Amino acid sequence: MKNEFFIAQISDMHIVNNESQNNLNNIQLEKTINKINSFEPKIDLVVATGDLTDNGYISEYKVLQKIISKSIPKVLMIPGNHDKRENLIKIFSNQKYLYNNKFFCYTKNNLPVFLIFIDTLVEGKPEGEVCEERIKWLKEILFQNKDKPIIIFLHHPPFDSGIWWMDAIGLKGRKKLKQIIESYTNIEAIFAGHVHRSIQKKWAGTFGHIAPSTAHQIELDIKGNKFLHINNEPSAFSLHHWSKGNGLTSHICYIEKSKSYVNSEVKDINKFKKYFTKAKLEFDKFEK
Repeated sequence: MKNEFFIAQISDMHIVNNESQNNLNNIQLEKTINKINSFEPKIDLVVATGDLTDNGYISEYKVLQKIISKSIPKVLMIPGNHDKRENLIKIFSNQKYLYNNKFFCYTKNNLPVFLIFIDTLVEGKPEGEVCEERIKWLKEILFQNKDKPIIIFLHHPPFDSGIWWMDAIGLKGRKKLKQIIESYTNIEAIFAGHVHRSIQKKWAGTFGHIAPSTAHQIELDIKGNKFLHINNEPSAFSLHHWSKGNGLTSHICYIEKSKSYVNSEVKDINKFKKYFTKAKLEFDKFEK
């Protein structure tokens, strides 16, 4: 088993029909997949944390299927409040993990970290829920894997973002979920979507992270005077890097290409490279 791995978390893609005027969402996801495919080091897995489509139409899932079929890493999905389970599995009938139970809750255990995927969708409603059935399933999974490091993925974050109108359509059942999570010390992180902003929070004794949207971002509206505002902040995805001995590190990767350059004050780059190489060796020696 590998000593490290990379997961690209894409979220809130809101894929639409190609004929739609909003097909910029589709273009942004295509750019995202291209960036993931060309990323170095190689990304091991892509996780799409909900709102895969804008309306849950079969035609939208067909567009989604066509785009993500170009992904080199395997793509795993969970639904968000804009999705419809019935239409999702009609198009992705080959994704057998989605048939695990009534809800699209499942696990992946062939990585150094055990992955849990929780379906928080309440059909026809914007808010999410972890009901008694899903809580029972999670409790059993956590108990069976209490000696393994665990990462949990879900669409609705189990904590407030500080943006009131997004928190109003948050996750129901979070109190019971928190009690369960707090009783375990091996849960590395909880990764969510839904809010269309990158947000980090310590919650239930672990690390909580909300991924940005590949489509568009929501305004950072703490005062609550920009209801339903979106903005032109760049589309992005989260990159989660886990390595043995160093644990979990998360980054934000912007989708649009940006030009990188060396600071103009650097006259001899090889001199600096030698200095930093030596400094790293001394640092590692000191920390042993």
